[in-house]
Amino acid sequence: MHYEIFLDLLFAENLLLNYTILRLSSFLLKRSATRRRSFAAAALGAGYAVLYAVLARYLPGALLALVGIGITTGMVKSGCRITTVRDLAVGMEGYILSGFLIGSAYRLFRELMPGRGILLFLLSGSAAYAGTLLLLKIRKEMLLEHARQVTVQLVQNGKWKKVKGLYDTGNTLRDATTKKPVSVVPYTVILELFPDEMRTGIAALARHETVPEPEQLLALQPRYIPFRGLEGGGFLPVIRISEMILVTEHTARHISGPLIALGGENSSSPRGYEIILHPDLMEGQEE
Repeated sequence: MHYEIFLDLLFAENLLLNYTILRLSSFLLKRSATRRRSFAAAALGAGYAVLYAVLARYLPGALLALVGIGITTGMVKSGCRITTVRDLAVGMEGYILSGFLIGSAYRLFRELMPGRGILLFLLSGSAAYAGTLLLLKIRKEMLLEHARQVTVQLVQNGKWKKVKGLYDTGNTLRDATTKKPVSVVPYTVILELFPDEMRTGIAALARHETVPEPEQLLALQPRYIPFRGLEGGGFLPVIRISEMILVTEHTARHISGPLIALGGENSSSPRGYEIILHPDLMEGQEE
């Protein structure tokens, strides 16, 4: 059986695949390798692919395999800027995984766009690279979203309520006097923490109505703070409760006397979060 191999196309194909895999591996490993460095390492691997095609008939397969392992190892080490043996082992795993992902995507695009030629290869390879990066970006956003989620326990005079919270960088609310961060919760979520004689006053405060017995709320130190959002600005009623506990997978932070802004009945997040936390609480900068 006769095969005809175009060495220029073979070189270009391996160059693009190697470069794509190295860049993706660097991204996964969070390495600081430059594009030029990755390109040079990819060219080394592509050059070996051409030599393999030329010399495969004349040299033992075991020797070519050993040289190929050495070339690939050097390519990963240089192209991903790896300095330790441990990182090199992880880098090789990342290279194999990236190669599988991009190779599969490449074959899919070639099936969807039949034809030959370097232009088609460049288009399909670039599309596979862009698609893989898009998936990684989505995964990164999902992990970031997960990191911002927290279970919150609101405590008031021995009673407590567990709610689903989210650290929101868009929440810049602070008390004008103390400069402490303010979190936002629909007032209906926390009413059960208070005795019956206080619930009517809290609801009236949240709805900007006249509080019937304001002396009942003095222990909560009610006040108003200004806010501005996409739909305009105004003032939010704020109270101080006994304690708030922020619970993650590994930590539990106790915040004494947190400030809570009372939102409307329908002010919770559309994604089901019941309290929108100030981002400074995430880093322990509530003071």
